[in-house]
Amino acid sequence: MCLANMVVPVPAHALRLRERGDHHAELIANPVARSLGLPSRSYLLVRSPRVPISCGSP
Repeated sequence: MCLANMVVPVPAHALRLRERGDHHAELIANPVARSLGLPSRSYLLVRSPRVPISCGSP
């Protein structure tokens, strides 16, 4: 029993994508989605810009 209605790969950081040349999560997600009979939606998640980590409350 499959409760999912789509497969969404997590986007890679731009530097990782440039290093690797391929978006590995998407390369894995597409055949998995196909085998489950589900759509693959790589455009639903967007990588946000890297921001400094804040330590504690101001």
